[in-house]
Amino acid sequence: MEPHSWDEIERIIREHEIFNRLPETEENYQIYKKHLISKNIDISEYVKYSLFGSKKYKVAKIYSLTINSFPYYVEPKIYGYIVWINPFIELSSKILDNIKKDLSNIFGEYMMRQNPEATRSVKGVTHFHLFSRVTPEEIKDKLDVLQEVE
Repeated sequence: MEPHSWDEIERIIREHEIFNRLPETEENYQIYKKHLISKNIDISEYVKYSLFGSKKYKVAKIYSLTINSFPYYVEPKIYGYIVWINPFIELSSKILDNIKKDLSNIFGEYMMRQNPEATRSVKGVTHFHLFSRVTPEEIKDKLDVLQEVE
């Protein structure tokens, strides 16, 4: 299996195909999900409250940007991020347009897509996979981090 190139990422997004992870990354992802289940932690609830608080103590931001902890297999110098939408707001096309403008200011050129519903692991929080040539180091002040689960 070869890593996805920039052009191939663009094609996969356009044709609504599935991205691949390296086998060991996929295995680690499955282990992580099983670990959450063993701790009785719903993955959607975990993301929601880790990044955005609760209905009572809402975090005011509209979206959260994280590094993809279980990235797809892409060529070197292409980086994977997740754009998590605050589940306590109603996502409109205007809000999404504003998010995209903000992301353009952060990344310049990027590609983004929401996975097909059948392949989404985190169904309770709207999120998009973003690919960019901008390194995490270059935007570290813009990145959030999910809390670790012991």
